Amino acid sequence: MTHDGHYYSQDCNCTTCFMNRVKTTRKYVNKAMAGEKTNIIKMETTEGTKIEDDGEDGCCIDYRDFHEEIHNSVRIFDSGATRDTSEGKLEYARFISPIVLKRFAEYMNLHRKQTDGNLREPDNWMNLFGDKHEDVCLDSLFRHVMDVWLINKGFQTEAREDIEPALCAILFNAQAWLFKVLMDKQEKRDENG
Repeated sequence: MTHDGHYYSQDCNCTTCFMNRVKTTRKYVNKAMAGEKTNIIKMETTEGTKIEDDGEDGCCIDYRDFHEEIHNSVRIFDSGATRDTSEGKLEYARFISPIVLKRFAEYMNLHRKQTDGNLREPDNWMNLFGDKHEDVCLDSLFRHVMDVWLINKGFQTEAREDIEPALCAILFNAQAWLFKVLMDKQEKRDENG
C-alpha cells in the first residue's frame, strides 16, 4: 500500500505503481546490457497515458501524477484536488536534465578562479565581454567545438581538454551569447515602449 492508501497494482499506471514495475525491469535491462542472458519484460501502458522515459537512468515517469482524471482541461485527483493541465505550459523539469545542469554548475564553479588568483562572482559573465561580446563567444565556442570534434573522430590527444569540460564550455558560450541576444531584444522592447 502507498502513503495515500492506494494498493500497488500491475494494472495501475500511476507513478508509484509504474516505478515499482520499472525497478524490476531495470534489473533485466542492466543484465542484458552487461551481456547476461535474461528475458526482458516488456512494459506496456494503457492508451492515452503519459508515461515517458525520464532521460536519465532508464526509469519512466507518469506525468499524469497520482490517480487523476482529466475533464474539460482540468485534472481531477482522487483526493478531490484540481489543477489545470500542463498543456501549453513550459515544462522546465522535462526540458532540462538535472545531471547536466549539475555538471555545468561544477564546471562554472571550477572556472571562477582567475589567473590572478581572485575569485570572480558566479554571474560575472552577465556583465558581457565588451563591444565584441558575440565575437568573444564565437571564438571560444569554436575552440571547444574543435575539441569535441577531435575527440569524436578519435583524436583525443589532439584535443585541449576532455569531453565533459569541452561540452560545458560550449553550453557556457552559447548561453552567454543567447543572454546578450535576449538582453538586446528586451532593450529594444523597452525603447519602443
